[in-house]
Amino acid sequence: AYVNYYIRYFGSSELTLKNLKSFSRASKFDNFMRLGFWLLLLKPEAFTFFFSTSLVFKMFHWAWFNWSTHRPVAEGVAIQNHNHGFYRVMNLLAFGLYFHKNHHLQASLFDPRDLKQQVPESSEQLKMTG
Repeated sequence: AYVNYYIRYFGSSELTLKNLKSFSRASKFDNFMRLGFWLLLLKPEAFTFFFSTSLVFKMFHWAWFNWSTHRPVAEGVAIQNHNHGFYRVMNLLAFGLYFHKNHHLQASLFDPRDLKQQVPESSEQLKMTG
């Protein structure tokens, strides 16, 4: 997604493609160094426990997040905002994470709750196909 946005914003020139390749290499190196740091700091047993737990938690949260904010409808997918119960707490802790419809309307916002025209949960759904 960010690659398409980058190319749409900066164009598909030789320089932009070179920059994307450089970013990809730097990102992989950064991830490798971070893993190495935590491995050295925690030692193999603690690293394995915390890293594995973190991966499992992230996989389940990613699945839940996508299931709860992208609901299938006849025309495609309805993107939803949630701000009740558990979602209200998570929005406070995670800067409006579950205001996902707002994020799709203006992806550059750090906190989707800041969208000037708030989109209520019960409003007409934003549809996506593909």
